[in-house]
Amino acid sequence: MDRILKQPMAIEVKQLEMFGLITIKVDLSKVEVQALFRKLAGSNLIEEREIIVGSGVSIAWMSPDEVLVICEYATIEKVRLEIVRHFKKIHCLIADMSDTRTFFQLAGDGWRDALAKGSPSDLSFRSFKEGMFMRSRLGNIAAAFWILDEQKVVVMCSRSVREFMYEWLKNACRAESQPMYEI
Repeated sequence: MDRILKQPMAIEVKQLEMFGLITIKVDLSKVEVQALFRKLAGSNLIEEREIIVGSGVSIAWMSPDEVLVICEYATIEKVRLEIVRHFKKIHCLIADMSDTRTFFQLAGDGWRDALAKGSPSDLSFRSFKEGMFMRSRLGNIAAAFWILDEQKVVVMCSRSVREFMYEWLKNACRAESQPMYEI
């Protein structure tokens, strides 16, 4: 029986433009909260580790009482004011986090293997699927990631470690550092 080795492919790493980010700490079970999610992203968000990708606004589950609203940087103030108006009678914390995070996109077949080199999380097809938002560690840095499609994933980390994360991702994604599998 012949053994065939799957040749590794290079994975493209690029830094993305800034996104608008708003953290909301609130009781996620409130009807008013669910109504805002429907208005902003077109769907309720109640599931653990889920991201709802809407047109222009996405909402990611961060913890049982916290979500992250992601939008275009140019629309952050408009979205923030909409949230403040909607929640004016609800006890909550609303914070603009836009300038504290940076984003990278990995594109290519082996992005799961590249991220798995530095993450304790299970990134297999069974455990990490499109529509999921994962908070974890990557190269010993707090990070979050979500799948755009099976070929692309977004990685978010603190802006203060942007250079380290970029270098780590570049090294992890080099073709010669990718595992070779027997098929």
